[in-house]
Amino acid sequence: PNTTATTLTAGQVAELNDLLQLDHDAVQAYTLAIRALKNVGRRQTLIRFRGDHERHIAELTAVIRRYGGLPIELPH
Repeated sequence: PNTTATTLTAGQVAELNDLLQLDHDAVQAYTLAIRALKNVGRRQTLIRFRGDHERHIAELTAVIRRYGGLPIELPH
C-alpha cells in the first residue's frame, strides 16, 4: 500500500504557515536593518541572510501547496 501522504492535516498546515510567517517577519526585519546600515560588508551579510529567508518562503509555500494547504503570504 502507498503510505505517502498527499495532504496535510489542518494542524500541520497551521504549523508550516507559522514558520512561513516567521520567515516573512525576518525578511521585513532584515530589509529595515539593511536600509539603516552604512557598512557595505555588514549590508552584504544581511542581504545574504535575507536571501535565505526568501528561499525558505518559496520552499515552504511550495510544500504547503503541494500537500493541499493554503499558504499565508503575510507576516505576523
